[in-house]
Amino acid sequence: MRRATSSYKLKTGNREPGAGFSEPSGPYNGEYVEDYEYVPGSGDLDQCNAMVVNGIYTYFMTPEFPYLMNCLRSVPHDSFLISAP
Repeated sequence: MRRATSSYKLKTGNREPGAGFSEPSGPYNGEYVEDYEYVPGSGDLDQCNAMVVNGIYTYFMTPEFPYLMNCLRSVPHDSFLISAP
């Protein structure tokens, strides 16, 4: 058994000049979601932080970005449906 790795990588270089907090500038340092980019095949997990394990599409928590499920890529099971009262 081993730890699955994310396929998101920290961008290199500097952000486009911005106006401060709402439009950050400076080097990519991991402080903002936009500091990362998905690089297919660079890790084990896809853009949703998941992969197929024993035929089941499985989401993972990782110690690096994006940490948790980054998107939903599947059809939820019927047990998740909310029934009307």
